[in-house]
Parts: sequence; structure tokens; C-alpha cells
Amino acid sequence: MPQMDGFQVLAIVRRRFPTLRTVVMTGATEEDLRARAYSIGVDLYLEKPKTGREIIFFVDCIESLLERENQGGFRGVQSKTLLDILQMECIT
Repeated sequence: MPQMDGFQVLAIVRRRFPTLRTVVMTGATEEDLRARAYSIGVDLYLEKPKTGREIIFFVDCIESLLERENQGGFRGVQSKTLLDILQMECIT
């Protein structure tokens, strides 16, 4: 993203939708980024899967999060795209 990084997007999401469940998937392997993401309040931080086994693990983790939600999904994320969130931020 040329104008902002993922942490800036997370900050916008947390401010606008404080109860929204969030998952970070990244190619970065630095532990300080993991700690920073959890300090912002993400529910799950995963490195991008590289093998079939890792992809299955990732899907299992997401399914586990979804199963814990009585209302289904990540509290409304189904109806809000990243573009929607960024546009709302720009309007304000």
C-alpha cells in the first residue's frame, strides 16, 4: 500500500470498529511486528502459509475463530471491505 502500512490500517479499523475481530497475515517474520500487532489488539497473527500443511493450519485457525462467534463471522467484517474502511477514514 503506497500511502499507508498495515499497522495504520489496523489503527483505523480498531478506532472505527473496536469490537471487530482482526487477523493479520504477513510475509514478515520479525517478532517485533508480531508483538506490535498483538499490542494493537489483533486476535490472530499468522505468517503467510508456505506449504499445504500451513494452509490447512491457517484455515483451521480461522474456522476456530468463526466458531466462537454466535453471530457468525468477525462481527460485521463480512459487509465491510478494506476499501470501505479506508474511504470512511478519508471522509472524516
